[in-house]
Amino acid sequence: MSYMIGVDVGGTFTDFSVFNQETGELFNYKDSSTPADPSRAIVKGVQDVLEIKKAAPEEVSYLAHGTTVGTNALIEKKGCRLGLITTKGFKDLMEIGTQRRPSLYNLQAQKPYPLVPSGLNCTVTERIRYDGSVETPLDENETREVVRYLKAQGVTAIAVCTLFSFINPVHEERIEEIIPEEFPEAYVTISSKLAPEFREFSRMSTTVMNSYLGPVMEKYVNNFRDSIAKLGIQVEPYVTQSNGSIISIKETIDCPIKTALSGPSAGVIAAAYIGKQCEADKIITFDMGGTSADISLIENYTPQVSNERYVEGYPARIPMINIITIGAGGGSIAKIDEGGALKVGPKSAGATPGPACYMRGGENPCVTDANIVLGKLNQKKLSADLGAVVDNFLTKSGVQDMDQMAFIPASKDDATMVKAFVEELTGTDAVNYSYSYSTCGKNMEFNDQTGKFETGNFIVLVYEVK
Repeated sequence: MSYMIGVDVGGTFTDFSVFNQETGELFNYKDSSTPADPSRAIVKGVQDVLEIKKAAPEEVSYLAHGTTVGTNALIEKKGCRLGLITTKGFKDLMEIGTQRRPSLYNLQAQKPYPLVPSGLNCTVTERIRYDGSVETPLDENETREVVRYLKAQGVTAIAVCTLFSFINPVHEERIEEIIPEEFPEAYVTISSKLAPEFREFSRMSTTVMNSYLGPVMEKYVNNFRDSIAKLGIQVEPYVTQSNGSIISIKETIDCPIKTALSGPSAGVIAAAYIGKQCEADKIITFDMGGTSADISLIENYTPQVSNERYVEGYPARIPMINIITIGAGGGSIAKIDEGGALKVGPKSAGATPGPACYMRGGENPCVTDANIVLGKLNQKKLSADLGAVVDNFLTKSGVQDMDQMAFIPASKDDATMVKAFVEELTGTDAVNYSYSYSTCGKNMEFNDQTGKFETGNFIVLVYEVK
């Protein structure tokens, strides 16, 4: 028997699809993500689905996954501390950009978040002419001083982009050789290898974003590969890239910017396939997760692909499906700004601790919390932890119908009354939680004979994180 496994790693949930090549059966599975190390959720989920299907790891013939690790790092600005090396006189190019403006007449338009912190955009003496000839040789001593300076500033990655390197990369290649001699731990991207094309700003921004994501993605995919190997899966795993195809682990480490729209692109490819089966040649896809929402357009059964797209305000010269990504998901955190306006996102509560209603220690209000309050989501079945408590409570309390239960805010004074009882129901120490039970505003009485809290026909579970 041979199984193909596809995994979609989001900031909040990790989804699995398992296809049995012999029977044609398709099985889907979902689990919480592990943001600190997303590979842990993949390994756990793969283990779970193999146990459910009673399959051995060596029966897996294909394993690929789309990930939002890169997407979320860009949205939430959680990449690495980054330094830039460029031609003398061009250190402010990332700030200047081009004359292309999304809102030309908007006086309040916000510039993109600077991926290169102030003081870490450095220059070296060198110059390649438009025809590839060397006008000014590279000053290697100055280059070494710059690298040592960036190391002292605590950067973990360096982006290198010099003028006309796409015609003659000799200076960039020499800088790439010098950096490991002075700073062997640094992640390095040179523009002449990543995006050897004209237009220095697009090339520089692509290179900067690649290095910005480099250490994050390198750690992630290495953990992923090693964990999968320890699980006993013998095939080399793949990663979905932004154009909907797959790339190797090595290419993912070298070119993490190619995964900027990894997760959403797989969904668009699937939508195009389904649309063709349904003879729907015009489709708008909408993919909302915990951290972001992704929208794309499909025409004539074909996703639209471009070689340059703006990602978080910066141009990226890589092939990618035209997807609009915004920082608005179920876990997006809401707040009132200084002017009294409601703002939602781009920061997300993620899977840990998650929205407040997950009851895992989250204190910030999120979109999911709002949907709970409005009754658009089932509060009784949202949390697996809470669901287990409820199931156990129903069994021991004698309540037969979920409609007989309701949830209300708890008070700390009432909580101690039933702490021991809750610990008995859950089988866990209730030290981190406070609980109380009441109905119709009245405290329930505990019946020693029945072992239940009883008042009328309803039992209300009050569950509060301290």
